Order: sequence, then structure tokens, then C-alpha cells
Amino acid sequence: MKKQLSFIILFFITLFIFADDLEFVSINGGSIQRKDNFGNVQTVKVDSFKISNSLITVKDWRTFLNEVYPDTINDWQQRMLYLVDSDYSITKVSEKWPAFILTWYQVIEYCNWQSRKDGLIPVYKVKMKDVSLFDIYWDIKANGYRLPTEAEWEVASGISTKTATEKDYLVNSWVTQRIDIQAKPHNIKLKPANKYALYDVIGIVGQYCWDYYSDNYYLSNDVINPKGPSTFFASKSENPNKEIRVVRGGSWVSIASDLVKYPRRYGYVDTNNGMIGFRLAKN
Repeated sequence: MKKQLSFIILFFITLFIFADDLEFVSINGGSIQRKDNFGNVQTVKVDSFKISNSLITVKDWRTFLNEVYPDTINDWQQRMLYLVDSDYSITKVSEKWPAFILTWYQVIEYCNWQSRKDGLIPVYKVKMKDVSLFDIYWDIKANGYRLPTEAEWEVASGISTKTATEKDYLVNSWVTQRIDIQAKPHNIKLKPANKYALYDVIGIVGQYCWDYYSDNYYLSNDVINPKGPSTFFASKSENPNKEIRVVRGGSWVSIASDLVKYPRRYGYVDTNNGMIGFRLAKN
């Protein structure tokens, strides 16, 4: 079936359950037209993939830390509380919040950790290149958990950034039309799922993707199952030599007009980026 739309996706949805409560939606691939922060438009095509229908939660992340870095749990929770409310009027982290204040490197480690727990082959090969920097290699034959590519995330979001309006970002999300200085994080799955049965794709926390971030990537010819540029570049980066990866989806403080104009963001790989979490993908 073909539809002459700027946003074209041929798909079906099947629900798979992995691990404890980890549910995956299977989405058939298709083509999408996407627009970057500078107005460049690119048409890309992705194959079928699976993606978790919800974000990794505080409960999930706490379990991971308890097994791998137990001494860091209290510090992480305090930093979450301080980010949410510097007066600490909120005194307890909800287990159903999406996990945030995470580095991209930690998220990669989580993917491999969860894969091993579920008897799967870890996707990522990690090689140290400096004291706190790593080269991460994606084993495309592995059957474990991974981050979605930016293109996969865009398909799963159900929103074409080429034609998106403020209304598209306001539906089923915590995004607002104006700045709300009282905004706080929310438990997952309080808003209805999108048309692909995914919860909280927009406006609860930003979501890490696999891809390097580059301002001009949408000008490239990398249009079949794109996995991002070979290097990173952001003209307004405060540290142009520091590695950055794509972040999509906005957060609980995002406003719709900003997401229409600037749908792509980025995070430094070794920094505990504030309002950024993640969901898992799988081949």
C-alpha cells in the first residue's frame, strides 16, 4: 500500500515481551522525509526493527547500578532530585520516572548488561582509547539490545519533521505551548500511546540515539538504513572536540514551537546530561 504523503511508513505492530516487563513493538520499515534544524530535507529508508514501547525507568536503572556500580546510586538519585527541584521540595524519586542524568557511555553499558542478563549476545564492543573515552563498535550480527538509530527513532515517533506542526508534538506528550517553570518529570505511561503503541516518545525526557550528531548530516547521501555520520560536528558546541551523539524527543520543559524548529539535539557521551533518558531497540 502506498500513500502519497511526505511521511510514508509501511508498518505493522507486534508486541514481544523480553526480560521482566520489557515489551517491544515490531515495526516494519519504510521511508520517511525528515528535516533538520537548518531546514535541510532528506528522505531515508529503514528496515524492520523492534523498539521498546516504554522508556527505561528509574527502577530499571537502579537495578543496573545496584549490580554494577552500587556506590553511585545515592549520588545519582540526589542529582535527579536537585535537577527537578533545587529546593528539594520533592524528597523522593519515583521508580516510574524515566531514568535521566545518564551518560551515553553508561547507556551503552546498560544495553550490554541487559543483553547478558537475558541470554543474548551484546551488540556493542567497547575499546578504551583514553582515560575516560571509548571507541564503541556495533556488531550488527548480535541479537542483544541497543539504542535505536535516529532514523528508527523518527519512524517510531510517528512524526515527520518535514511537515510537523506544534499540534503533532502536543498530542500524547507533556510538551506545552509556553514555558512552564513549574514543570516536573512524570511517571511513564500516563499519556496514551502513539499510533505504533509506544509511550512517551515526545516530551518526557530526551532520548539518546546511536548516531553521532552532525549539523549537516541531512545533506548526505546516506539514506538506506542510516546509522549516522562517521564523525561529529556542531557549530554551536561549547566543546567542538568533544564527542556528541543525537538526542531526540524533547523533555518535560520543552515547548512545541522549539521542537518544530529544532527537532535535533545532542549530548556529550561522557557527561551526565540532565533531562535525557533512553529506550531500547533490537534487530
